[in-house]
Amino acid sequence: ENGAGLLVMCTEDNEAQMVVRNCTFRRNRAIGDTGGGVFTSNARVSFFNTQFLRNSGEDSGGAIDSDNSRIRVSRCTFLGNFTDTGSGAGISSRDSRLNIDNSLFALNSAETSGGAIYALTSNLNISNSTFTENRASSYEAIDTDQNKNGRIVNCIFWDHNNDPDIFPNDPSQSNLRDPDNKFIVTYSLLEFGKAGTGNIDADPLFTNPDSLD
Repeated sequence: ENGAGLLVMCTEDNEAQMVVRNCTFRRNRAIGDTGGGVFTSNARVSFFNTQFLRNSGEDSGGAIDSDNSRIRVSRCTFLGNFTDTGSGAGISSRDSRLNIDNSLFALNSAETSGGAIYALTSNLNISNSTFTENRASSYEAIDTDQNKNGRIVNCIFWDHNNDPDIFPNDPSQSNLRDPDNKFIVTYSLLEFGKAGTGNIDADPLFTNPDSLD
């Protein structure tokens, strides 16, 4: 069911609140549903210094699935999470507000889109974070759909596949899909590039990439 590791939800007229610190969600699985590690609905949840390792959702949200919630992720690691049939192996959100900083998304794999993050009609703000080696059938790092707005600042997007059958016109979309052009991306390193103040396309020179350093 939803939220195999943690379920935080409330009625539409109220809001559940929780702070999670220094925890590890490992190998939780939502069978037949979403949010292998965590599922939130009508909630405000903050995660600090927390690891999400090899969690899976049979549908979407391998690590976290968020519905109509406010989620903060700070200094967290999303590693090796996956979905069987859906999108957003790291985080999948609908009608939510996501604020992410100083976090790592690596080796996550979604069957459809958004290897790291899938955000539908959500507000997504990301800073000082790294996305590398995430995989999906399309849009391997982030897939945004009908998003309200968003901002990405001082982030790294590296080693996402450039499949010409999926990205025939814009290879940069292997990093980030923004069909409504509502994202402001600045001072970030994006493989294949993306227009924006201070953005570059250069090898990030990871110290020890085999150890995700």
